[in-house]
Formats: sequence, C-alpha cells, structure tokens
Amino acid sequence: MLLSLLLVIVLAYAGWLLLLFLVQDMLLFPRHVLGARTLSEAPVGFTEWSIRSEEGPVHAWYLPGSGCDQQEACGTVVMLHGNGMVIDGWISEASWFAAQGWNVLLPEFRGYGRAAGSPSESKLRKDTVEFIDRLLREPGVDPDCVVLYGRSIGGALAAQVALDRAPAGMILQTPPASIGEMAWRYGAPPFLVRNQFDTVGALETLGSVPTLLIEHDSDQVISGSQSRRVRESAPHARHVLLRGDHNILEDQSEEKRFLEVIGAFLDECRARTTADR
Repeated sequence: MLLSLLLVIVLAYAGWLLLLFLVQDMLLFPRHVLGARTLSEAPVGFTEWSIRSEEGPVHAWYLPGSGCDQQEACGTVVMLHGNGMVIDGWISEASWFAAQGWNVLLPEFRGYGRAAGSPSESKLRKDTVEFIDRLLREPGVDPDCVVLYGRSIGGALAAQVALDRAPAGMILQTPPASIGEMAWRYGAPPFLVRNQFDTVGALETLGSVPTLLIEHDSDQVISGSQSRRVRESAPHARHVLLRGDHNILEDQSEEKRFLEVIGAFLDECRARTTADR
C-alpha cells in the first residue's frame, strides 16, 4: 500500500515537471496577452529600426536626445523591458531620458509587439547586441557612453549583453538572481529551465562595471533572497531601495526619487566618460 502511494506521488511529480518543462516558455514570456498594448507604428519623434533575424524582422525604436546631433554626440540609454511589457509601454520614460540629453534605444523582444519569431535568452541577447552595433554607427551617438537599463528580466538581459558589449554603466531594476533559482517556487529543479537569465553569474564575470541596483521593498516577484544574491555578486554597485511592488512604485514621491537616483547615476557616467578622454 505504501509502495503504491509512493509510486503515485512520484508519477504525479514527474507529470508536474513534464508539464512545467513544456509550458515554461509560455510562463516566462507571456507575450500572448500583450497584443492590445502594441502601436501600429513608432510614435512621433521616434525612428523605427529593423534587423532581419532568421525568424523574420525584429524592430527597435530610436529617440535622439535633446541637443544631440552630428556636432554634439550624446550618451545613449538602451532600455530593456520586462517580460510582461512591450516597448510601447516605455514612451514616457524614453521621452524623459531624451529630455535630459540622452539618446534612447528600445529594442523589442522577439515575438513581442510586432517583432517576428519566438523569444529566448540567446535570441534576445543576440538581437540587442546587433541593435547596439547599429547604434554605435549613428550620428549624434557617443560610442563610449552607452548605459544599459533593464527592468526585471530586462535587467538580467542587460547583464548578459554587457558581457558582449562593455557599457559605460548599467541600471538594473528589480532583476532576478536567475530564473533557474526561481524554478524551485514551482517545485522544479533549476536544470530544467532552458532560459536561465543568470544575472549573478554575469555580474561576477563583469567585475567593476559601474552599476546601479534598484530594489522595491514590496516586490512580490523577486524575493529578498534573490535580491541579496544580486547585491552580493556586485559589491561595488550602488544600491537603492524604493517603496513599491514589482511593477509600480508606491507614490509620486518615490517616482520622483527614482528619477533623481537615475539622473544622478547617468550624470556620473557622462562625467566619467568625458574625464577618461
């Protein structure tokens, strides 16, 4: 009787793991629920860029910073969104960066918005690097002053991209330590996760790249232990704790503080780049 019960439990657990393995991409990349948020074309002031992947065209939006042109090259913020977003949701944030004199590049994830294909860690990393390579050839862009800004899984992606194209700085907002570690929440071992998004491993490899880590005190997605692991992997980084859940800051005062913190970090990146010349 006991042996039969154990067999049932083992089979049920194996079935659960098989189900998770099969649907993990749907859970990690819930792009199927985001279609209504997608614009048919780039907003006014933004230019749409496109690259041809093996799965079809993937697009990005580029917004020149205020006062940036061929005579006055500016730094660029590369914005990498979370897995529950599309670039269309970052228009106001991108406009704020541009108003501060920063160019802005917003690469879309494959399979999100109007981008063709299906997402994976390696594909998103490859596409982002290709868009950055195009960015560096753009008039008005300072090639020595590119800052990667990623939110949630976009923070993990930013750390991976930094291994391929060294940035002047990184802003990682509520990044996971790794998706593999989060698999235990569902009772699954990390080795079953195809897309690890290993922020900790990337940060340990990168070493002393100027980094701003932003946590939210009521984050219901990224646990305190995950955030601690990220901090420990980048002891040189500046750490800021804001009030809010994973997606939304608590109030306008926290939003103001968020902009002040990011603005100060970007000013330092710009000054450091100028001093190094």
